Amino acid sequence: MNTPITIIGAGPAGLLLTHYLLRRGYTNIEIYESRQDPRLSSPDTQRTFPLALQARGRQALSKIENLEEKIAQKGTFCQGTLLHSQKGKTRSIPRKKPLLTIDRSVLSYILLEELFQGNNQSKLKIHFNHKCININSQEKSISFEIENQQITNKKYNILIGADGSNSQVRHYLESLSSFKCTKNALPDVYKSVYLPLKTADESLCLEPDKIHSIQLSEKVRILLVPQGENNLHGVIIFDKDNSPFEQFKNSSELLNFFQENGGKIGQLFDLQEVENLLKRPVAKVTTIECNQFHDSNNILILGDAAHAVSPSLGQGCNSALEDVMIIDELLDKYQDNWDLVMPAFTEKRVPDAEALQQLSNYTVPRKKSLIFEYFLRLRISRLLNQWFPKNFYRPIFELVTETTLSYQEILQLHQGWINKVKQSQ
Repeated sequence: MNTPITIIGAGPAGLLLTHYLLRRGYTNIEIYESRQDPRLSSPDTQRTFPLALQARGRQALSKIENLEEKIAQKGTFCQGTLLHSQKGKTRSIPRKKPLLTIDRSVLSYILLEELFQGNNQSKLKIHFNHKCININSQEKSISFEIENQQITNKKYNILIGADGSNSQVRHYLESLSSFKCTKNALPDVYKSVYLPLKTADESLCLEPDKIHSIQLSEKVRILLVPQGENNLHGVIIFDKDNSPFEQFKNSSELLNFFQENGGKIGQLFDLQEVENLLKRPVAKVTTIECNQFHDSNNILILGDAAHAVSPSLGQGCNSALEDVMIIDELLDKYQDNWDLVMPAFTEKRVPDAEALQQLSNYTVPRKKSLIFEYFLRLRISRLLNQWFPKNFYRPIFELVTETTLSYQEILQLHQGWINKVKQSQ
């Protein structure tokens, strides 16, 4: 199939979509990415942040032969979450199905490497260091800034934006009268943190198959995911208007804060990591809501470019990978007629994206008075579902992460709780 496909963004969604298109027989695919080729350096030196690949994301990956298995070899399977207290006690939240965690850069690296196996070289071109700066849908052309601030223009036939929450493709669509987009900056921001799984003297070692979390204060928490045999990658999440880092005069004071208030997790910090932590930038999270995911001029957006959400349920990457699978199903249904596939994608996926926004924003409460009720409901609903599965639903978190039930259906089942949390904030 020689229909030219242009994809902006070489992240997990854009790369997986390329795998699907090659499998369908497309022979003229070009990807443009603003960053440099990750294969030029070891993925171990490009640590970004961990992703939790859940049922829907793994289902999308499994459609490409051997791909999920190769990703699993570089990832870590987690059997549940350990909630740590400042006094060193822990509470376990088990999972019925293991979670596959992997660093985002490593996932992209594997997806990219696998693209060039076999005879795909003649069907696919990837252009790194090409930053999309403008789109002209009338002329069907894209302008890119390349090295030394030079500008180059390329023609497109089908244009797909998989370029994240700061998408230039979506930015162009926002200039159209029919396209409506809402952006919201979440009150929480974060810094990446990298810790060993055990202390240097091995007197303390956290469980290597669990996600680890601790609440340092009402508005500061740490979330860590095992990566490899000896490492934890994660984030320190805090209120954007109340940074915990600004109250300390130096690295030693901050280290003491972690060690005194961080329970077992705090003991894993050392002075070097604290100094590195202070140098790392603060990352903001912006949610994106759009009324459509396509334009009549053969432009489509997916993943974070179309529906970036709060990371609270870990659905950003999973929903993006599920987008790819849905596009593939629609290509089957409409026999690769993109004029029909694009509006069908909007019709099917926009309601799901709206439901996911509510689930991500309001499943886990911020208000202290509701946090106890949340965990109580979690425990009771698990037991009731286990005893009477036909009469009681599984908890929201399990339905989202361990099933492929649509986000709309999950929201309908738990609309009462979502409304309660929403009204409390």
